[in-house]
Amino acid sequence: MTITPQLRVNEVEPSPIVRDFGLYAEFLCNNRVTLTPKNQYLAKQPLYQINQLMTTYVTGDNPNYDQPSYPLLHLFYHLALAGNLFRKVQSKGGRFELQPTERYRLYQSLKLAEKYFFLLETLWIDVDWKDINPARFQDEAELNIGEVFKFFGQQQPDRVITVNTGKNELLKRLLDRLGRHILCLSFYGFWRVTRDEEAMGLLYSKYDFRAATLTPSKFGVALAGILATVRNLPYWNVPSRRGNGETKVIPGSPLPSENRYRQIQEMIGEIQTGKKARINKKVEPVYKEEPFILPFTAFFAPGELETTLPREQAKTDGNYTFKVSLNKKIWRRVVLSAQHTLEDLHLIIQEAFEFNDDHLYCFFMDGKRWSHKAYYSPDDDQGPCVNKVRIGDLGLEPGQEILYLFDYGDEWWFKVLLEDKVGKGPRLLNPVVTDRTGESPDQYPLWDE
Repeated sequence: MTITPQLRVNEVEPSPIVRDFGLYAEFLCNNRVTLTPKNQYLAKQPLYQINQLMTTYVTGDNPNYDQPSYPLLHLFYHLALAGNLFRKVQSKGGRFELQPTERYRLYQSLKLAEKYFFLLETLWIDVDWKDINPARFQDEAELNIGEVFKFFGQQQPDRVITVNTGKNELLKRLLDRLGRHILCLSFYGFWRVTRDEEAMGLLYSKYDFRAATLTPSKFGVALAGILATVRNLPYWNVPSRRGNGETKVIPGSPLPSENRYRQIQEMIGEIQTGKKARINKKVEPVYKEEPFILPFTAFFAPGELETTLPREQAKTDGNYTFKVSLNKKIWRRVVLSAQHTLEDLHLIIQEAFEFNDDHLYCFFMDGKRWSHKAYYSPDDDQGPCVNKVRIGDLGLEPGQEILYLFDYGDEWWFKVLLEDKVGKGPRLLNPVVTDRTGESPDQYPLWDE
């Protein structure tokens, strides 16, 4: 079927997201914005200032609102980092701040439609949707978002849908599962949404969201079919697929048999057909990644949507220098090559601090305790595993801090700061400890008494 070009993107259509993100990024470029110590979010005062610049802004705000209280700014923060337009850099005082990257300059050279679809691509592929929904730890957007777009692809643009009615009971349940994601997607102009004020008073989290009405846009209805099928979120979202145990993810590639979404779809198929899904034991052909924007280009006039920023490949060569700290007075400096795994990093830390490798452990890649962005020891019943991912495949940049937890009972917490990475020169065959400060603690102090 031939698609007649019918859509456009400017500073107000389908929404002002491109304009507002530009103002957000400009503020970060022109002001030194330090991040909070705990979550490494923007501090309250700059958030209050940025909100005043937005077309889509939080009304009734005050200087005491935290970042998750500003849904749009919270989304922009994760888009900026996941798209590698900005990165966290540790200042001399130890606090982190956001600085623009060379990639941000490339983003600025894109056309308006290309900027819009880069922001959509970043959300669809690189942002962990659990991060933009602070109301819920267990977020299953990837299991439900396709059904939402299937529904809206069949609706009439600009026709108001009242959610809380008996007629739309199934839709209400679906939207309730997605919560704040429905609001975040409205920032892209797929629909207009009003909040159910009565429901908000009954929710357990101030960050949650319930919709009262939804009004699909022409833009949203036109693209809904693509987002529900050939760009179905479970196939394209890298953090979601890693959470299901994959390490080397190619966005859009076939899902492995252990993927939860695939298992659920096969189970639904078995119920509907009464036949068990056939398992293809043949080796699947190598999947060649295609540009995310490809199926959307036909909706736009020639030349309006031509390119996006190239997906960055993690460097898989060179040496990485980490400072591993138990506290300010006890730390070690270790060096590994890009070819070493996180399991190798674990082992050299054990050696550096003279511990016995006799407990489970994990690495929290965002530096936050008990976050879901973690790699686990091979003996753990969770995944993905540390022995399946190389240092060079993690996309780490100097200044990035990881948390290493050893022994879930005694909880030895180590800060692992990437100080430097060198892409040239001889590759280390074995990890080494290059510097030591402070005596190693007793791993079992009570046993020594």
